Amino acid sequence: MLRIHYYRYDQDYTGWDIWLWEMGHEGSLYSFKYQERLNQEPGKIAMVAEIDVSSFKSDRAGIILRRGGWHERDLHIDRYFHISEEARTGTADIYVVQDTIEIMYSEEDLCLTPGFETAVFQNFREIYVKLQAPATAPLSQEPFKVLENGLEVPIRHVTQIRGAREFVISLEEDMVLGSSYMVVKPGFRIGAVAYGMLYDTQEFEEKFTYTGDDLGATWTPEATIFRVWSPIATAVYVNIFEKGSGPNLQTVEPMVRDLQGTWVARIPGDLSGKYYTYTVIVMGMTLEAADPYARSSGVNGRRSMILDLSKTNPPGWDKVKHVTLKNPTDAVLYEVHIRDATIHESSGIKMRGKFLGLAETGTKSPEGELTGLSHFAELGITHVHLMPIFDFFTVDETRLDEPQYNWGYDPVNYNVPDGSYSTNPEDGAVRVRELKQMILALKNAGIGVVMDVVYNHTYKTAESDFNKIMPGYYYRTDRHNRYSNGSGCGNETASERSMVRKFIVDSVKYWAREYKIDGFRFDLMGLHDVETMNLVRRELDTINPSILIYGEGWTGGPSLLEGSLAATKTNAPKLERIGFFNDNTRDGIRGDNFHHHQTGFITGNYYMKESVKFGIAGAVFHHGIDYSRIIYNSFAWAGHAWHCVNYAASHDNLTLYDKLRASRPDLDDNEYMKLVNLVGAIVLTAQGIPFLMLGIDMMRSKNGEHNSYNLPDAINQIDWSNKSKYRPVFAYYQGLIRLRRSHPAFRMVLADDIRRHLHFLPSRESSIVFILNHHANGDPWETILVAINAGTEPETIVLPLPGPWHVVADANRAGTDILYTVRDPSVTVPPRAAMILFHDDAGAV
Repeated sequence: MLRIHYYRYDQDYTGWDIWLWEMGHEGSLYSFKYQERLNQEPGKIAMVAEIDVSSFKSDRAGIILRRGGWHERDLHIDRYFHISEEARTGTADIYVVQDTIEIMYSEEDLCLTPGFETAVFQNFREIYVKLQAPATAPLSQEPFKVLENGLEVPIRHVTQIRGAREFVISLEEDMVLGSSYMVVKPGFRIGAVAYGMLYDTQEFEEKFTYTGDDLGATWTPEATIFRVWSPIATAVYVNIFEKGSGPNLQTVEPMVRDLQGTWVARIPGDLSGKYYTYTVIVMGMTLEAADPYARSSGVNGRRSMILDLSKTNPPGWDKVKHVTLKNPTDAVLYEVHIRDATIHESSGIKMRGKFLGLAETGTKSPEGELTGLSHFAELGITHVHLMPIFDFFTVDETRLDEPQYNWGYDPVNYNVPDGSYSTNPEDGAVRVRELKQMILALKNAGIGVVMDVVYNHTYKTAESDFNKIMPGYYYRTDRHNRYSNGSGCGNETASERSMVRKFIVDSVKYWAREYKIDGFRFDLMGLHDVETMNLVRRELDTINPSILIYGEGWTGGPSLLEGSLAATKTNAPKLERIGFFNDNTRDGIRGDNFHHHQTGFITGNYYMKESVKFGIAGAVFHHGIDYSRIIYNSFAWAGHAWHCVNYAASHDNLTLYDKLRASRPDLDDNEYMKLVNLVGAIVLTAQGIPFLMLGIDMMRSKNGEHNSYNLPDAINQIDWSNKSKYRPVFAYYQGLIRLRRSHPAFRMVLADDIRRHLHFLPSRESSIVFILNHHANGDPWETILVAINAGTEPETIVLPLPGPWHVVADANRAGTDILYTVRDPSVTVPPRAAMILFHDDAGAV
């Protein structure tokens, strides 16, 4: 039993309750049961809740104190605490105090003296403060004091702005950038003053933007140089450890303040294989942090690793090159989670759930079908899109013998491979080497590697390494220093700030150079600013212009980033060779992503026809589309075809098969197979960049689960026996991919070319017919006709030119070979099927 004691300075407990969750699980609501009097504060009460945690597997949980549902919460960031064995088997206590992030485990640890809920600079001379409890004495009797680097500075006046808790302190002189400020008031704990919006001033940017390329640990056999950026720290130390965990500290070295807010230390000798952290004294706190620029780490990423990266290169690594594309639209993307693809016993993979599992070739299912890497190569895709492979929080690397699962969208160390996918997470060199081995194997198979990156938020906020080193800088906050939460995960990073922008750019360049990554998919890219994303594009172009960039052109909630500056779909024309997921066409094809029972064009909602045509034209403006009927956006947001990433399913929400079953439960498996094939024909003949979810080609199901981010392998894993069961679907997708890759007409880039060569022909509401003519994009075929019949009856299409027309795809087969030839003036397309034909103008086949 866990007893939660909650103390409020204002003693107002009306309507307060608890939202608590075990790490990696959904949360639940709990109520307070009774009140108690605390020994430290006679006459004051706390509320107590009792929660049964005996079934909790994790030793960590999160807690939110809230009132009125989600209308008010005690602290604007989540609190986390340790669940002891006593809490599971007997009784244990935790103590939570209003507006205080720290959680105590005994009453003796409590400090019930109120402090400052907020203290933040509003400008160079004014500090906004909000007390945790009302001031009871006049300001003349109990005045505020402000300390600059420990010395009192003169105050011009203090303005009481709301009740007896909120004030504005005006200083006589401007604050000094780089100094540390504290605010003092009798009866209250001392408070550190956050820089807040001063981080956004031109003065701060000019003084403290570091332009060097040596942040982190720079190793040589003779010495290692450490450089960390923290302009408001008063002291920084680097701690050297023998191992990545445990009590093995070897030395602590002071760092020296250096250029543009950085601190530097040089330690002689060969430190490769050692581990390190920083101790930062900042804003009155002494905090230990891992290095955000770390190249590898110990178990669970809590200590950074010093590494001779050349020793992690597998044989043949020096010959590995980036994949070359003429245009981004030449790519065919296949989204893969490493564990999903390798963990099931039917995969025939030995190193299941590991990087090395996707390095194995020739693996087969019990039915003899190729699996894993060899399946990707057989399918014919150009790139695998790997869901997060960087170091993430929610799989405990010390307990890999226990079942654990997570997608990984909870970043800890951005430049470090995740240890759960390695064979030895205790040794930071192993994860680096084994990831390179996997990439080498994929590239040897002719497959490029796209990396899913999540720079828009961090898993932790106040306790993140970024925030420990440089409090408040890396996150967007409002004028009261409350975190913006456009990610829906408690924070969002401030990419418009120079050193956040630099970190993102430095990070992708590191992955592209060190691991030879061929593309980056940006999670919630709408939380990043346009300038940062365009800089990412320009910098990656210096490495290889073929490196792909695409992402989600939306946010996970309201953001403080101004809309005109955000890298959203609406602003796509402002971004160069950066793609956006086309949710207009996704939901047009299959139905609303968040309402499982709603249908789309292929399942009978023919109003969605124009939204499907929108994606077929690559989301560029086309006269053949009625934009008043496009869902979500009534305009063409793409300037080029590579702005548009067309898809029908991804890791988020229901798989395509599950969506079909939820929205059309009246159909049978044969009909579902027809519809999945029809989706393939739409996505793989559309202009833009096609994106496929792992297993779409074998009717992948997650048993109807729409958010499987932390669900067990039984839900997420690929059962490779389904490849044999649904072999015709796999063969159909394989043929469509071969057709697309063989014919540039499906891969135009310029909007003018699409308008010139792509024409929609008249058809029923239940069908879409279009042609690609005049050897579009240099295609050997003069005219290609694609007919999509989503209706329940056959449809006869009048062919736009006299025959012969050669059929390369029908309801059951697809590819580049001629299946049969049509010489009649029309062709009949079966229900829930596609046909693709080309016109023979000069015998070209």
